[in-house]
Amino acid sequence: MKKSPVTFAALCAPLVLAVFPLLAEEQTFRLASGGITDYSIVLPETPTAVQQTAAEELASFLNQVTGTDFPILSESQIKEKAKDKQKLLVIGPGKRSKQLLASVGAEPEETLGQDGIILHTAGQSIVFSGHPDRGMLYAVYTFLEDYVGCRWWTRTESTIPNIQRLDITPPALRYQPTFFWRDTSYLDVRQGEEGGIFCARRKINGPPVPPQFGGYVTICLGSHTFCLILPPKDFFDEHPDWYALVDGRRLKDNGQLCLTNPEMKQEFIRSVLRILDENPETKIISISQNDCGGWCQCPECQRLVDENGSQSGPLITFVNDVAEAVEKEHPDVVVETLAYLSTRFAPAKARPRDNVLIRLCAIGNSFLTPAEEGGSNQSLVEQIEKWSGIAKQLFVWDYVTNFSNYMLPHPNLQVLAPNIRFYARNHAVGIYEQADSWCAAGDFVRLRCYLISKLMWNPSLDQREIENDFLTGYYSPTVGALLRQYLDLITKTAVRSDINLSCYMETTYDWLDTAALVKATELMNRAIAAAEEDQRREPERFAGLADKVRRESIPIRLAWLLDWKKRQDDLTRQNIPSPVPGGEEYFEEFRTLLEKNNVDCAKEGKTAQFQEWLDNLHKEL
Repeated sequence: MKKSPVTFAALCAPLVLAVFPLLAEEQTFRLASGGITDYSIVLPETPTAVQQTAAEELASFLNQVTGTDFPILSESQIKEKAKDKQKLLVIGPGKRSKQLLASVGAEPEETLGQDGIILHTAGQSIVFSGHPDRGMLYAVYTFLEDYVGCRWWTRTESTIPNIQRLDITPPALRYQPTFFWRDTSYLDVRQGEEGGIFCARRKINGPPVPPQFGGYVTICLGSHTFCLILPPKDFFDEHPDWYALVDGRRLKDNGQLCLTNPEMKQEFIRSVLRILDENPETKIISISQNDCGGWCQCPECQRLVDENGSQSGPLITFVNDVAEAVEKEHPDVVVETLAYLSTRFAPAKARPRDNVLIRLCAIGNSFLTPAEEGGSNQSLVEQIEKWSGIAKQLFVWDYVTNFSNYMLPHPNLQVLAPNIRFYARNHAVGIYEQADSWCAAGDFVRLRCYLISKLMWNPSLDQREIENDFLTGYYSPTVGALLRQYLDLITKTAVRSDINLSCYMETTYDWLDTAALVKATELMNRAIAAAEEDQRREPERFAGLADKVRRESIPIRLAWLLDWKKRQDDLTRQNIPSPVPGGEEYFEEFRTLLEKNNVDCAKEGKTAQFQEWLDNLHKEL
C-alpha cells in the first residue's frame, strides 16, 4: 500500500502541556535519605542505547545529589507486588511503563510525537517515558532540572545540588515540544562529544549529539545544494544551458540553475534519488539555492518570476517536481528548500507540496525590537505569515549574533522570546538559531545559549526568569544582580537610539553613546570586584568566578577600543572622567584576556585573519 507523504507538522502537534491530577492528598516522595533509597531504576528487558543512557544519567545525577546508589534493574528483576507498594523509577517505553500508565488512566506513550515526554506518578512509582527516539531521556533531564534542581550551564560547567534527604513532589507531566528541530551553532554545543552531551541535556537535537544520547536531526547535504547536486565543474562545459542565463551569458560560478530546463531537471532528479538510495537513513534532503544571486533570466524562468512576483516562483515549481519524484521512491523523505534573500518572498501562485519543508531565513531585519512590532521588520512579518498560509511545513532559520564582530555588545536579548513565540504561532515546526560558531568569548554567549535552548524547548517560558536563573546560578547572586543591571542598561540604550540592529554591525558608536558606555563599564568593573570578593570569601564555591566575569568584559572593552579616538574626544567634550586606563595599557589588557580565553576569531569565517584584525585594532589607538 502506498504511504502518504510524511510531514513533520503531523509528527509534531501544537504545543501541548498537560498536568495530570495528582493524588487526592498532597504528598511528597522521599527518593533518598542518609545515603539510603527504597527506589530502583527499571529498564525494559531489551533496552535501546538511549534508554540505557537515560537510566545511567538518572542514577549518576541522583547519586551526585544524594550520595546514594540507585540500582538499575531489568523488568524481569522486579518482583511482582501491589502497585501502591512499588517504589520504581521506570524508564519507558516498555512493558512496565505501559502497565503503570494504564493503571492511572494516562494516555499511552505511542500517542506522543517526536521528542514528546511523559513524567507520571503511579502509586509510589514514577514513569520516565515519551517518544522512543529521545523522549525518555528528555523526561529524565526535565525531572533532574525542574524537580531536583540540577543545572547544566555549559558543556563543562554545572550546578548539582548536594542534598542529604531528597523529597520531591510527585510529577504528572505530559509535554510535546512545539519544534521538531531545535538547534543553534554556539561554539559550546559544537565541540566534540562533550558538546553533543551538553546538547542532549539542553534538549537541543542538532549535531553533534552522540547516538546513545539520542542522536540528532539533520538535513542531508546541509544547505545551498544546487552546486553540490549538479557541480558546474562536472556539467557546465557540456551543458551550459543547465545553468542560469544572466545578462545574456550562462554563469558557471556565482549563479543558480536554469530551473525550467527539462534535461537539467531530469539529471537533477536522478542525482537526488541516487543520493537517497546511498543514504537510506535520510529523512530530510535539502534542494536549495546557492548562497549567491545570479538567478536565471531565460524567458521561461522569467515568466514564472513575473507570474509569482518573486524568484520563489520558479524555485517552488522546480522543488515541487523534485519532491514529487522523491515521494514515489522515498515516501518517508521530506524535501527542504530555502526562502532566502530573493526567494524569501512567498509566490503568488505556486504552492509547496505537502512533502516540501520551507526553511525561511529571517535575515535583513532589525534585531533590536521584536518582529511583530513591525517598522523595519514589517516585511519579515508579512512573509512569515504568507508562507505560513501556503506551506504545510515551515522551518525558521534565525540569526542571533553579530557576524561582523562576534565580540561586540549585541543588544538583541529582548527579542529572543517574542520572536520564537511568533514563529511558533505561525506554525513553524523547526528552528535554527545561527550564532557564534567560532568565537570562544562573544557577547554573553553562554547565557544566550542557555536561554535559547530553554525557549526552543518551551516558548512559553518566562525569559526574564531564565536569564536571572543563569545570572545568579552561573555567576553568583551578587555578581548576577550587577550583570543584570549591565545588560538592562545596554538594552535600554540601544532601544532608545532606535538603531537598525542588523546581524552585521561594525561598531557600537551609533547606538551606545559614550556616557552610557561609561556607566556600563562601571557596572562591569563593579561586577568584577564583586566576583573577586565572592571568590575570596568562598573560594571553593566560587572558584574561577572572577575570570568568568572578566571574560564577559571583553565586549565592553572592544566597544572602547574600536572607536578609541572618538570616545576620548567625547569624554573630554562632556567632561566625563574616564573609567578605563590609557589606550596602550587597555589594549594590552584586552589582548591578554583574548589569549587567556583562547579567542582566535573575531568575525564569521575569519580565524586565519585574526592577528591582522588585532593589529589593525591596535593601530587605531
